[in-house]
Amino acid sequence: MDRSTASSLGALVPPGSGRVVVADLPGWPASPTDLFDLLRRRVTRDVLVGIASADPFDGDAHLAALLRIHQSGRLPRRLSFVPGEALRLTRWPVDGADQLCRAWACTLLCLAPGDFSDRPIDVLPSLVDSCLALGGDVPEPAGRLLAWLAISADADEVEALAAAGGRARRPEPVAQLALLLLGCATLPGDDRLALLADTLLETLSEPELVASLFESVSAPLWRDLVDRLLVPPGAGTPSIARLATLLTEGHSAA
Repeated sequence: MDRSTASSLGALVPPGSGRVVVADLPGWPASPTDLFDLLRRRVTRDVLVGIASADPFDGDAHLAALLRIHQSGRLPRRLSFVPGEALRLTRWPVDGADQLCRAWACTLLCLAPGDFSDRPIDVLPSLVDSCLALGGDVPEPAGRLLAWLAISADADEVEALAAAGGRARRPEPVAQLALLLLGCATLPGDDRLALLADTLLETLSEPELVASLFESVSAPLWRDLVDRLLVPPGAGTPSIARLATLLTEGHSAA
């Protein structure tokens, strides 16, 4: 690894170091590291080459940075262009995507977002989609990552808010929705899902939040996940059915 790669990444820290817990989500185990560690054990050099080659212009630089992250088990607090751009390009494909590449890319973007396009609203539907496609023992730690994202916030933003006399308290609704979608696919009938839907119904009563889902660049995937995962189990669960109706009306209106 050359010096330019090291400087582009900056100091590497353990996963989750850039966020602090500000809320709680009773009943849902949370971890910033479990999915990272599981996928890291499965990721090979070929997977990293596949991600790096998503950017045809800076592939070698992306690969060097991805190798450093993978080998160290650490990552920057915020991803720079290298390797952030390759990760962003990797998260988009749906048909024919290498789901391990996509899941690893989304995991890194969740843990070390580098710019506005790395918001949960843009990254989480791809994470859910790929983790469900991988199946096996992947969805469970994916749920723990989503729960952690729901109860934590960017450390710099929390510090700035505290300096202004405020405090972040409410769980992140987009991460909660992603957790619910994952749970509907993998934990049907789990009592926690109805409670999570109740919480989301209160939060998503704010029309701008529903609109933001279906006006985002990931709107087609949000629609697919809602229609595929939320609507069918909703028929037997009143709160999930109400949430499904709210969301399907929202994406029909978008």
